[in-house]
Amino acid sequence: MILHADLFFEDDLFNSNYFTSFQPSALKSINGIDVVTYLKEFAANNSIGTVEPHADWNQLMLSPALDILGYYDVFSGGATFYPGDTMTWTFENGTSQTDEFLGIYLSQGPTGPLQTGGDFYNFFVLGFYPADFDPYSTDDDNDDEGDDDESSTSSAISSSVPSSTTTPQPAATTELSGWGNSAYPDTPDVAQPGLSTIGGGYLSGYFLRASSIAVLSIPSFDEYGDSINSFQTTVQDFIQQARAAGMKKVVIDVQQNVGGQPLLAIDTFQRFFPNIQPFAGSRMRAHYAADVMGSTDTGFWSSLAMDDPYYAPLAANEWVVTDRIDAATGQPYNTWGEYFGPNTYNGDNFTNVQRYNTSDELFNYESSEETANFTIPSPVAKASPPFAASDIIIVSIYSCTIP
Repeated sequence: MILHADLFFEDDLFNSNYFTSFQPSALKSINGIDVVTYLKEFAANNSIGTVEPHADWNQLMLSPALDILGYYDVFSGGATFYPGDTMTWTFENGTSQTDEFLGIYLSQGPTGPLQTGGDFYNFFVLGFYPADFDPYSTDDDNDDEGDDDESSTSSAISSSVPSSTTTPQPAATTELSGWGNSAYPDTPDVAQPGLSTIGGGYLSGYFLRASSIAVLSIPSFDEYGDSINSFQTTVQDFIQQARAAGMKKVVIDVQQNVGGQPLLAIDTFQRFFPNIQPFAGSRMRAHYAADVMGSTDTGFWSSLAMDDPYYAPLAANEWVVTDRIDAATGQPYNTWGEYFGPNTYNGDNFTNVQRYNTSDELFNYESSEETANFTIPSPVAKASPPFAASDIIIVSIYSCTIP
């Protein structure tokens, strides 16, 4: 629960560092409503993909972890709902200012001929182009269908894919030796190859030698292809070099982590704790539709020969459960029925708990969307962790001032 927060505009805090006569004032209200009350409701309506109010709130705030990836916080362009034509900010010192808003259409690129309501729904909701439109074609046949500007059509076709989300995509930049952000040291002690906002590398490590603290920054697990493998080796390099440099404690920074490959999170854990099998269990709500989909897909996959063309692509499908581990027994599920349950908790029905079988190379490959062959090390009971658990801190939120 947020009891109190002193909230400032970024520019005001920035200016106060360079102009000693300027004193920033905290916000008091927005549109006549207490600032914390207003922002809590705004966050609940506009923060996407979070699981609890603190995370909703954090998405409103300036975050260097998002800046280095080229993403926006909710108040800088990521809001889902239009806040109204104006927003009036009132400060503790009695001054106020009013900002005006305009609704802007987020172009999805060339649409093709959207001639019916069904075409519109298929494109903007389901992500399907009209059947007679090829977005990757350079033929003149497509030039006058759904786009009046021929030059913009030819330049956008190869990269425009319809999506049902309006989340801004990372901005393209050149490759960086460091992040070029004042929140991060200019030169990392360890960095993933290709460190940049356009992918290829997100990991960076810093050794604070005066305090013997090593910091591993993981703003994203969204890796593909060779970068999956370099992610693993960079984590291992960080651990080895931190120990060699005499670092005694570790901070793992996952502030505003945008997600990605869950298997990389498991792999990272096992490199810090090679003697432990992490518990990564999940379950579904057990309702009729889930039972139909799961029993159908699992039954179909279980009937296939391993060389069947459908076998591999379905190995990581969420409705196929017979290549997952029963958390209660440690053995693979034999049927969908064994997994489905249902079990009743707090008046709702849930399946049993499943775990990934990370020793299954096919599952790992398909889970990474067929972009890399990688393995996750199996736990070794007698292995010694490189750092004690008591010497590791995970920073998982973007903090604000809460007295």
